[in-house]
Amino acid sequence: MENTFPQHAEPWMRQPTTILSATPNARELRRAQDEEALTAARTIAGILEKDVDGTLGYCGGPLYSTITFRSNDRDCAAKVLAKREEICRALDVETVHIRVPAGRDDVAIEVPRRRDVLRLGDLVRAVYGPADTRTIPLSTGLPPKIALGMGENRVPWFSPLAGEMKHLLVGGLHGAFMHSAIISLLLQHSPDEMKMILIDLTRVEFHRYEDLPHLLLPPISSPEDAAAALSWAVREAEERQEAFERMGVRYLDDCNAMMRRDGSSIARRPWPHIVIVFNEPDGMMFCDEHREKVEEAISRITAPWAGGDVGVHLIVASGGFSPLVFSPRIKQHFHTRLCSHAPSEEASRLVLEAPGAEEILFGAAEMLVCTPAVSPLPAVLHRLAVCFPSEEDISSVVEFWKVQGTPAYLPGVLSGEDGAPRHVLEIAVEFETAGSVGEQAEGGPDA
Repeated sequence: MENTFPQHAEPWMRQPTTILSATPNARELRRAQDEEALTAARTIAGILEKDVDGTLGYCGGPLYSTITFRSNDRDCAAKVLAKREEICRALDVETVHIRVPAGRDDVAIEVPRRRDVLRLGDLVRAVYGPADTRTIPLSTGLPPKIALGMGENRVPWFSPLAGEMKHLLVGGLHGAFMHSAIISLLLQHSPDEMKMILIDLTRVEFHRYEDLPHLLLPPISSPEDAAAALSWAVREAEERQEAFERMGVRYLDDCNAMMRRDGSSIARRPWPHIVIVFNEPDGMMFCDEHREKVEEAISRITAPWAGGDVGVHLIVASGGFSPLVFSPRIKQHFHTRLCSHAPSEEASRLVLEAPGAEEILFGAAEMLVCTPAVSPLPAVLHRLAVCFPSEEDISSVVEFWKVQGTPAYLPGVLSGEDGAPRHVLEIAVEFETAGSVGEQAEGGPDA
């Protein structure tokens, strides 16, 4: 049996890097950021020079300037902390963050600055190059990659949905961040390589993606349809898992590599990754019936032995900090979590299970990414500036794909009658049969 997801007859076109808007005069902006950081470093040097000897370094950024102070004085950190209020007054800012990076002998002083909007186009150009003639390659046989933001020293974060980051749980961020995630996925993956299910109970965010050829279902805005879509995803993940066990593989990319083999009697079109984006599930969590269905589906899709390994990925985002959304049952299998500025330490711990989002971040344009603990080390918090696509960016990318094809929605899923063809297991059975026939032919009848 063939992969029954519709296949495009013509090769999909690649998008130019210029399809997204970028910050005008980016070089001049970076130079201004560095000059602002240099000015802050000189001011701080004048304050600290009487009390501690050391050398200063600096680096500008879109949201804050980082001033590093290195000294042989063991009490360096304490002396810098003692000067916090004086540094704030001299720089005319409400607060500065002072931290000692693990494993290093310097002190980092983070000074907030006038915010520059970090555009998704800035990250794309940083990764793929600024040339007007450059195009973004379409990923083949690789997990979907998502743009998270820009880290220290202006390092762009494009992270694959794989390993410990197969699924994402997001607190305090929605709207613009979700569009950034979706658009970054659409930039790099054709509808043959990646399918999507978009759920937004607020009814305001995802309507612009209607008729996108990547979609398996129309954008969903009702709790009943959301529950039906998640139930279908659970069945798809579990059927793929059973098929992979028969085929002797664990990961979707290994399965697809096997199915792409030339000359094989089981050569088939690869199966796509499926990315489910669930924005603002809060509305379903106040009804016991809906909450049970959502928690059950999320826990089964994100289980270590289920969805992510077989190519079904889940991104759940809430702009608030509700204990119903970030319940232990939902959080248990989300190994990577994101959080913007939290109103309290309790809210930070609710999402990240660690403090920091309430005091480290200067505002909603930043976030912390919590990556899993590696025993005996604790979980690691990475600080990123959030990137935003413009309305024109969203329209340009969506129209780019819509002119090339139309969606083929799964029949019967939202009506309660799952009529979608189910051929994954049949492929696995055919693979087993082909393998046994090959063994008999190789060993002969008496083998």
